[in-house]
Amino acid sequence: MLKQKSGCVVSIAAALADRPIAGVNGSISMITKGGLNSATQNLAIEYAKDGIRFKAVAPGVVDTQCHRNDPNKSTLQPSMRKATV
Repeated sequence: MLKQKSGCVVSIAAALADRPIAGVNGSISMITKGGLNSATQNLAIEYAKDGIRFKAVAPGVVDTQCHRNDPNKSTLQPSMRKATV
């Protein structure tokens, strides 16, 4: 990417790292995703002059079996899976 002066790095982050919801567990996961968000922002600034972009996709909590009994069910995003979850 440095050689060709262009490129894009995409990270999978989590919306909960920046906007936590009471009752949704996952502190360790959110700590690491928060670090990833920060690294993505810093890398974007550092490599902008070289034409390399850094982006993060941050989905919300997805309605899967893991979150089926979530007290914040209204905040869940629908699962796009075609199979039963």
